[in-house]
Amino acid sequence: MLAERLTNVQEAGKVFVEKCGGTFVNAIRAAGNNAQGLLETILEDIPSSCHTGFLTERVECYKRAQILVADVCACFEGKGFGMFTNIVQLTIFVDYCIPQALKYFGTVTYSPELQRKLESNYVFQYGEQAE
Repeated sequence: MLAERLTNVQEAGKVFVEKCGGTFVNAIRAAGNNAQGLLETILEDIPSSCHTGFLTERVECYKRAQILVADVCACFEGKGFGMFTNIVQLTIFVDYCIPQALKYFGTVTYSPELQRKLESNYVFQYGEQAE
């Protein structure tokens, strides 16, 4: 997993050098206080910022890119580089709490095998299908 993350950082760095004059600040400026615009730029220019594919289905998850935009907003306390007029348009961040809540409210169900693993505190390996 560390090697994959290093590759992702190198990919992002290359994009910032080639398209943003070597700094992410230029990407923020180009977005013009538009959180959705910055998100779309990140997703378009940095493919590793979007998880895709599950079995035979295409699944897009913007977690990393959304967290990046939200972190910029938070770091600058919603001012200057962090002032996005539409930050509330970002969708909810996918994390472990979402599946728990969906399960609790009966929106999703797990297979008996997955349920047993969860109840036994099984540690899923990175890249494992059930992960």
